[in-house]
Amino acid sequence: MSPSFGKAGGLHREGRTLARAAGWSAAATFAPARMGDRVRQWPAPGPEIDPGLYRSSGRLARYDGRMVVILFRSRLTPEAGQDYQELDAELERLVRDQPGYVTHKSYGAADGERLTLVWFRDQESLRAWKIQPRHLEAQRRGRERWYQFYEMEVAEIVRTSSFKRAASPG
Repeated sequence: MSPSFGKAGGLHREGRTLARAAGWSAAATFAPARMGDRVRQWPAPGPEIDPGLYRSSGRLARYDGRMVVILFRSRLTPEAGQDYQELDAELERLVRDQPGYVTHKSYGAADGERLTLVWFRDQESLRAWKIQPRHLEAQRRGRERWYQFYEMEVAEIVRTSSFKRAASPG
């Protein structure tokens, strides 16, 4: 069943407010799109992905299925030194050439926790990256030496919306 917006502005599916079910406060519920916001429903019949929406690579990809995003939270150990940095740079080059890769973006928190978001065109593209030999080696080394912890979540993109303020004159 498709989600819909209820009277209180929360996202509902089968009569249940998903935000409240997830333990969010009423202030954190989803709000419906406002007039003028660009809203895109997925899946759509092969639209180009807006490079402004996925800024880190500026790469355009053809969309013809359910795009997936990886949310990779982690914290490094003190042993994650130069060898980690070198392999990380190599994997970044490899993933950019991986069929189905769209883009990625990384963030760091003051306490050292990191979040990397990686978008793939579809589940098949993600599976191909998951079993890429150099990536498998990096996963093994990360568990053995470089990560205090990591948590990975895979989600399907079912809808996107965006807003971009027009440039100010002058």
